[in-house]
Amino acid sequence: MVENDHYEVSGEDLAHAAQLFDQFWSAQTQKTVLGYFRQMCEKLRLRPTNFPQFFPRLKSKLKSWKAQSLWTKIEKRASHRCYAKGKACINTRVLIIGGGPCGLRTAIEAQLCGAKVVVIEKRDRFSRNNVLHLWPFVIHDLKALGAKKFYGKFCAGSIDHISE
Repeated sequence: MVENDHYEVSGEDLAHAAQLFDQFWSAQTQKTVLGYFRQMCEKLRLRPTNFPQFFPRLKSKLKSWKAQSLWTKIEKRASHRCYAKGKACINTRVLIIGGGPCGLRTAIEAQLCGAKVVVIEKRDRFSRNNVLHLWPFVIHDLKALGAKKFYGKFCAGSIDHISE
């Protein structure tokens, strides 16, 4: 058993959480992504909060190779001086309206700065038939955050874009 914030997490719950992480990893809709994430946090007895408090706890519980590869990318980004070790915006609360590429990317930055972030999105699935063209610096940024791990077709081929 693993001690976590006054609660013990059994080996069985850790194993189930690892399975939920794999399902989270491959989920195709916002609704299922959020559902698997919530279930995983329940199994690990974690309450999502700002990055500096939440990430170390999550990282200490999920140790699969997939999780470790993502943790490495997140830690590399979080170590940049501009985030002040997650304390740049520690007493800030951020509300983001819209869970598209810009909203989610803004949420990531605010979390890395230590802010408490809430994202509101009216859709529960990716339903637009759009092609989003990306500038080279955006591609580099998203790859550094692990976008290619979650979406293997990210910028596949000769055109730099995201499409369904």
